[in-house]
Amino acid sequence: MEPVKKLALLKSVPLLKQIPERKLEKLGEFLKNLDFKDGAVIFKEGSKGDCLYFVGQGHVRISKRLSGSQEKDLSLLEPGDCFGEMALIEDVARSASATASGPTSLFLLGRQDMNLWLKSNPG
Repeated sequence: MEPVKKLALLKSVPLLKQIPERKLEKLGEFLKNLDFKDGAVIFKEGSKGDCLYFVGQGHVRISKRLSGSQEKDLSLLEPGDCFGEMALIEDVARSASATASGPTSLFLLGRQDMNLWLKSNPG
């Protein structure tokens, strides 16, 4: 995705509303683009997490295991939404599963990249 579109996406994320545009542009440099086909598992509940995802295109289904093999849908995320943020803050297992619903493009921000961005953008 071109930098202008990536910046527009970042500006649409409520979590990032208070961050100045020039700092968002720098953040965009750290994002990695990932594409998923319909039904592809992005991550499973209980797996180790170390990154945050931003939905660029498509949709992501967040679900949680119930008893047995049943799952309950918690939400359907759309472009501009983000998920997996707890993995940036704490070293904990994923509390739910994330699956692509239709062709989906995501941007990944890893913990190490976030720390580099924060160091290069104090304040």
